[in-house]
Amino acid sequence: EATRGTDAANSQGGPQVIDDIFGTTHQPSVCTTGGIDFGMGLGGPSSAASSAAPTFREEEIDPNEPELRKELRMKRLAKVQMRMAQALEEARERETIEAMEKAERSELAQYMGPKLDAWSKGKSDNIRALLSTLQHVLWEDSGWKEVSMMDLMNPAQVKKQYRKAMIIMHPDKVKQKGGTTEQIYVADYLFDLTNQAWSAFMSSEM
Repeated sequence: EATRGTDAANSQGGPQVIDDIFGTTHQPSVCTTGGIDFGMGLGGPSSAASSAAPTFREEEIDPNEPELRKELRMKRLAKVQMRMAQALEEARERETIEAMEKAERSELAQYMGPKLDAWSKGKSDNIRALLSTLQHVLWEDSGWKEVSMMDLMNPAQVKKQYRKAMIIMHPDKVKQKGGTTEQIYVADYLFDLTNQAWSAFMSSEM
């Protein structure tokens, strides 16, 4: 007889869902995208929705829905909407920050680029000249201590100062320490140039 009751229920409109709060059964509404909606108003996966802001479809409300169940459903819906709004706001903030940083880097390239290019002439293959003049292009309070050409006569000293410079001008380290966009730009430029000069030094003297 229990089997007949189940068959009869299935014949009246599909699968039944047991309500774990009230012990009754209700019919789940089926989303047009193929997913099942359990009262949250959310459908199945959609390729269009994956690239756009999520939206809620209008759900069918049971006029005989108990007040407690309605209250729980509304609280759950409010939490989902709040999370969605927060995620959207964070995404907009990231886009704004990225756009501002891109514009700032473009401006830096215009007025810092020529200065760095002029300083770097003859230094891509001369690490001693590079290290002995770093103070002219590094930012204030970088932590770099000026060294002279006399201090760099010994290859071992060159290696020592090179390592110190790499720690100071590593772009990721500068960013982690809260460096400005200008400092990161300069560090990135110097990092590549110093590595190039180090490779030339290694080929000729090590």
